[in-house]
Amino acid sequence: MMHLLLDIHEVPDPNTSEKFHGRVPMVFNVVILSPHGFFAQVNVLGYPDTGGQVTRLLPDAVGTTCDQYLGDVYGTKYTSILQVPFKNQNGILRKWISRFEDVASEISRELQAKPDLIIANYSDGNLVASLLPQKLEVTEETVGQYESHEAFTLPGLYQVFQGIDVFDPKFNIVSPGADDTVYFPYTEEKQ
Repeated sequence: MMHLLLDIHEVPDPNTSEKFHGRVPMVFNVVILSPHGFFAQVNVLGYPDTGGQVTRLLPDAVGTTCDQYLGDVYGTKYTSILQVPFKNQNGILRKWISRFEDVASEISRELQAKPDLIIANYSDGNLVASLLPQKLEVTEETVGQYESHEAFTLPGLYQVFQGIDVFDPKFNIVSPGADDTVYFPYTEEKQ
């Protein structure tokens, strides 16, 4: 790999550059999976969240673009929202967690490739997004989300008697190299 980089630096040519870039892992196609109805679509600002109701659109959504198969994301280029309802031969499913096959094929068809990264949004999105990367053999990232740390108890994973202590290190991990002027321990009261 280093010899390719040296060749590009000393005597650049298209073949060497193509070989080098073919071996460098790059992320181009990112999928953010969210079972919620509104996710930064154009013309939905101010409308209520659907609260995970993937089986139908709210009457309040009339006049928005949230029911389009492929929609633009506000303030972005090269980003779209692909909406795939979870359904079987009888229609849209209310119990949809295990029904991700349609989503996998629609994502691959729309991207004309496998995604490089699948990011899950919300806890119910994490459940489905943990199945998709296995099927598509891609990298998964999950975003932790909860409405109230006082009510969240992590049943079966961690015994909590009165909610999560958000200051406990096991729930507050910062990646190495993070900007310590932004991410710092709560004990540093001067920041």
